[in-house]
Amino acid sequence: MTDSVIGPDAPTNYTLTGVDSFRGGGIPSFFDFEDLTGGRGNDEFAMQRGARLTGVLDGGGGRNFLNYRNFGARVSVDVGPASTATGIAGGFVNVGEFTGSTGSADTFTRKGIFDDTYTLTAQNTGTLRSRGVPGTVRFDGFENLDGGEGNDHFELRNRASVDGRISGGPQTAGGEDTLLVDDANQRVARSYSISNGRISDDLTLRFDGIEELTLSLGSGDDSVTTDFFRFAQDLDGGAETVGDTLIFPSDPVNPMSPATSPGFGTVTFTDFEVSDNFLTAVFSSALGIQNTGAVPVLVLTSIGAGAGNISASFEIDGGGVSQRSGGGNLPETLVESLNTDSFVELLNLLGLEDEAAELGLGNSVRVTVTDIAARLVSGSTDVEFIGSLPRPLQEALDEEAFQDLLAALAGTE
Repeated sequence: MTDSVIGPDAPTNYTLTGVDSFRGGGIPSFFDFEDLTGGRGNDEFAMQRGARLTGVLDGGGGRNFLNYRNFGARVSVDVGPASTATGIAGGFVNVGEFTGSTGSADTFTRKGIFDDTYTLTAQNTGTLRSRGVPGTVRFDGFENLDGGEGNDHFELRNRASVDGRISGGPQTAGGEDTLLVDDANQRVARSYSISNGRISDDLTLRFDGIEELTLSLGSGDDSVTTDFFRFAQDLDGGAETVGDTLIFPSDPVNPMSPATSPGFGTVTFTDFEVSDNFLTAVFSSALGIQNTGAVPVLVLTSIGAGAGNISASFEIDGGGVSQRSGGGNLPETLVESLNTDSFVELLNLLGLEDEAAELGLGNSVRVTVTDIAARLVSGSTDVEFIGSLPRPLQEALDEEAFQDLLAALAGTE
């Protein structure tokens, strides 16, 4: 036989003190009652050290709160269909706010096939919303977040994080768990390091079971050091920045965004104005396409391989190309291949069809593309092109032109 207590409709604070023992609602103590049900008001159920309910905890009406702050041991709460929580053998219903145990590595989860969004707003604190499930669940004091079997999304805003680990949980076929670290509102320079299952600056976040990591930076001159991992990466330096640095020690198959390597996740990056990544690439440039009056202009800047930089601009006049200015010279074979069609082809290759059409009509166009690279293939006289330069430029980049470029970079031309 199960004994039950149903509390008053007024908001009530219940304190669970032992096995099926508690006090609240103006009654100093209850003993040997397996089930506890709150009334219509907003109730709090505080679990003390050694507290245990062998039946069901029902919050009743209102917004109800399960508090483990003084429990003194590690707790786990599952707000999925099972609705299980440490110290409550029969599970719980009608509870929407949870606080973990002080000083313990507590875990919060919604098990089952749900598409969940966990939003962290402060350290170990946040909200959970699930597609198809009404309402918002609030939690604080939980050091570990564990996703279920659905497509889970974790958002960390305003430098919020967890002291333990974020886990995407077991994955269904074709599913994807994502992690967003949103520091876009930061105004100071930060240095981030991404490794397998960890991202850190002055804070360290550990994660597993994540298929895609997104990092959004603020307006400071930030740096990000990363490499290829099993999870994909989407790195945004921030639109207002002028000196973000991406440091990428690997030699990728394609050293421009998106960067790829067989068997690893893709690395996509934008708004990194200073690129210390792809250190083995020999020809790395920023391309700007401009139009001054009726004269399209190609500007090549920051072409370097560690030996120096050259900068040059060229104008198209009547189908021909002449150098206008610059601190160095490109190989003649490259200069001769530039014409209006090359510009239009470049824009089309980059998916900028509207801009290509405007340039073809003689209208002003300005586009910036970063990290276009090529290198001399080891043990061969061929030049391996990496990126989306116009085909005439690709064809002109032969071994002779490549060696001329290296000489210009080294200042020995």
